[in-house]
Amino acid sequence: MSMRLGKKILICSSIIFVGSLVLGAFHPKLVADSYCRDNNYKEAHAVLSKALKEPLFKNDPSMLLTNALIRRNLNDYSGARANLDEALKLQQANKLLWGSGASGKEELAFAIYKESAYLFQDQKLYEEALKETDKALKINDDSVPIHRARAKCFFSLNQADKAENELNSVVDKSTGSDLTDALVARAELFRDEHKIDLAIKDMTTVLDTDPTASSYVYRGQMYDEKGDFKSALADFDQALLKNPDYAVAIENRAEVAAKLGQK
Repeated sequence: MSMRLGKKILICSSIIFVGSLVLGAFHPKLVADSYCRDNNYKEAHAVLSKALKEPLFKNDPSMLLTNALIRRNLNDYSGARANLDEALKLQQANKLLWGSGASGKEELAFAIYKESAYLFQDQKLYEEALKETDKALKINDDSVPIHRARAKCFFSLNQADKAENELNSVVDKSTGSDLTDALVARAELFRDEHKIDLAIKDMTTVLDTDPTASSYVYRGQMYDEKGDFKSALADFDQALLKNPDYAVAIENRAEVAAKLGQK
C-alpha cells in the first residue's frame, strides 16, 4: 500500500469516526431524553416528532416507543396509543433498530407492552392494563415494575387481596435491588390500605440494606401519618444528613417540628 493511499484511508476513517460521534451526540432520541430528564416533555415531543418524519428514523420502533412515553406524559393518550401500535407493528415485522436477533425483538416487545400497560393505567382502564402486563410477563416474569403496575391495577379495581398477593410473590422471589424495589412497592400498597405498621416494617427492611435519603423521607412520612412525630423527625434528619438540600425532607421536617413545638 502506498503512503498516499494509506493517508487517504486514515483520513476517511477519521471522518467516519468523528461523524459517528457527532451523530451520536445529537441523535434526536438522546436530545429528547435530556429534555425528559428536565420534565420538558413539550420540547422532547417536538424533537422526536420532527425526527420521525425523516427517512432515517421513521421506521425506528424505539423512537416511536419513546415518543409514546412522552405523549403519555403530555396526556396525549390517543397519540401515544398510535405510536405504540405502530411500534408493535414494526417490531412484529422484524424491522428492528432496538437490538439484534430474537433477544432484541423480545426486549422491544416487552418495553412496548410495559408502556402500553402504563398508558391504560393512566387512562384508568385497569382491565386493559392487566392484559398488557400479562403479555409482558410472558417475556419477563421477574420484572418488578410490571408486578408493581399489576398490584396498582388490582387495588384500583378494589381487589386488595390480589394486589397484596402480587407483591408478596415478587418479594419472596427477589434479591438485591429487585427486592428493594419490591419492598418499596409493597410498602406503598400497605400505605394506601392504611396498614401503616406493615408499611413501616417494609421500609425498615429497605433501610437496613439501602439507607437512601428518599427511603428515610418515605418512612418518615409514614411515621407522621401514624402520629409518631419523634420518629418522623429522626428520619427526616437522617435524610438531610445524606442530602442537606433535599427540598421534600426540609419541608416535611419543618411540618413535623411544628407539630412537636420545635424549630
